[in-house]
Amino acid sequence: MSVSKVLLAAVAALSLGTAGASAQTTNLKLGFATAATSPYGYAAKIFADEVKEKSGGRITIEVFPASQLGGEREMLESLQIGTLDLNFTSPAPLANFVKEAGIFEVPFLIRGFDHANAVLDGPVGAGLRKKINERNFVSLGFGYLGPVHLVTNKRAITKPDDLKGMKIRTQENEIHLITFRTLGALPTPMAFPELFGALQQGVVDGMDNPSTTVQSGRFFQAAKYLSLTGHRFIVTPILASPVIWAKLNEADRKIVADAARVAGEALRKRVRELEDETVKALGTAGMEDVKVSDTDAFVKALQPANAEFEKRFGKDVIDSIRQTKCREMLKHLRTFEQQVALVLEGLVVALLAAAASLGAYQVLTRFVLHHPASWTEALTRVFLVWMVCLGAALAVRAGSLVAFDVLRTIGGGRFGKFFQLVGLASSILVFSMLAWTGYEMTERVRFQNLAGLEISIAWSYAALPVGGGLAALLALFTFIRVWNEPPVESADRAVD
Repeated sequence: MSVSKVLLAAVAALSLGTAGASAQTTNLKLGFATAATSPYGYAAKIFADEVKEKSGGRITIEVFPASQLGGEREMLESLQIGTLDLNFTSPAPLANFVKEAGIFEVPFLIRGFDHANAVLDGPVGAGLRKKINERNFVSLGFGYLGPVHLVTNKRAITKPDDLKGMKIRTQENEIHLITFRTLGALPTPMAFPELFGALQQGVVDGMDNPSTTVQSGRFFQAAKYLSLTGHRFIVTPILASPVIWAKLNEADRKIVADAARVAGEALRKRVRELEDETVKALGTAGMEDVKVSDTDAFVKALQPANAEFEKRFGKDVIDSIRQTKCREMLKHLRTFEQQVALVLEGLVVALLAAAASLGAYQVLTRFVLHHPASWTEALTRVFLVWMVCLGAALAVRAGSLVAFDVLRTIGGGRFGKFFQLVGLASSILVFSMLAWTGYEMTERVRFQNLAGLEISIAWSYAALPVGGGLAALLALFTFIRVWNEPPVESADRAVD
């Protein structure tokens, strides 16, 4: 064989080897404690599908539900050493590794779905993700399993005294132990895989879990009462192993991180949709669901434990979570604000078109037909007055949301927010000047009867309060939103 043929064969072999290496697939293992039919299973499928699609099949995720790879604590340890790649977990076991995660186990701290979204997507969530990354994990974001209720056999729980003397299964978490001891119960730490049998055999009298977990784990076959206390709200940190993270290139990290975000959002949406539906299904399956309307009694009974919780996590952090404004509410407010502005823009355009049409008609009657219509000029002025006043209302929104958003971003944080509020005040000043112009125009119109038409001067004057009212409404909406939105720097949710 000639030297040239040998070289060609070597190059071909090398190219085949390179092609084989580039086509090599990466298989990731995702584990979690609940059943495949649980919301975790739903989110895991979305996670796997997203990764496979975005990577063109190069990266796949194999899902291991129902504690197949160990209990929650064991899976977290596996993440750290790299024998598990991905994990959906809960704050209770994670708090053994990241103390700050335990704050979400404080009873009655998270008020519901909207509040949870606000906390997780705001500064508190960003701070926790940073802490998680510092403790030999990679944080990919948050989902949640929603409110936690009490599941018992001996009796339904409607008031704190009902828990006295009852053996309640808990996770290995000090916050859970303190909570149930304070309420007079006997907390019994136990791994999740052992729980069904323990309830069925009377080893424990009850447990607490989200309704979706009660259904997917078929706990309605082992317990009688579902008391809707909502005393906790389970947040779901989505984690990756730092070992696998170090092996992935930047492009593949982005694929996995983006897919985790999609899965987390899908999990939140799914849990929210299922909450009421699941409670009804558990009732149909034989459980007695008990409404607990007096949650204040539980909050009051837990007051002695608050000092310990504040000592562990800091009173300022707990207070900041309690005071977190709901971003979902702000989103709805912004949508309504945009709708008002859109209607205003439409009215101004319609008035402009009407005024232009009247102007053209006036030119036609005066210079072509030589029979000018006297009413067109006065009616055009009315339209112009309305345009000025409604346009002034739009100026409030435009001045505060466009020009000063730039200053807010440049300034960052509360300093940038100050600039935006100054912008709002400036645009209100502009409105006042435009409103005065509208008033001056109104004074000059001053007509009662027009040839062939009867239009009161009140139509012209009405533009002032209408424009002023809409401007005040838009200013109020803007002020509320700007004041309550988190600082700009807290929006950084990139994975380190």
